[in-house]
Amino acid sequence: MQINPNNDITWNNLGLTYSYTNNNLKAKECYEKSLCINPNNDLAWNSLGVYFIELKDFEKAKSSIKKSLNINSNSDKAWNNLGNAYYHLKDFAKSKECYENALRINPNNNTALNNLQKLNIC
Repeated sequence: MQINPNNDITWNNLGLTYSYTNNNLKAKECYEKSLCINPNNDLAWNSLGVYFIELKDFEKAKSSIKKSLNINSNSDKAWNNLGNAYYHLKDFAKSKECYENALRINPNNNTALNNLQKLNIC
């Protein structure tokens, strides 16, 4: 398969594929390549944030996902992921706010709903 080396979306999608196969270093390289091509790719910033969550580097995750939301504040997935970063940083008030934002954008986001319910149980 040939990919367009100048297509930021393709690089982000390739990164997601590497992530699904647990090749996280290759995934990170692809996200960074995507962002070199287009620094305003909100999906790549969000993907990079998820990568940092998996590494348990929650401050970097928070920073990357906030960049995603600065570009596209209507991403329920990014709000949910930011909520996860705050959750792991034990900032439960901000985590709750993020999950609620995700649900305002997409009331059918079951992941955000489950995260909010988990937070309310704690």
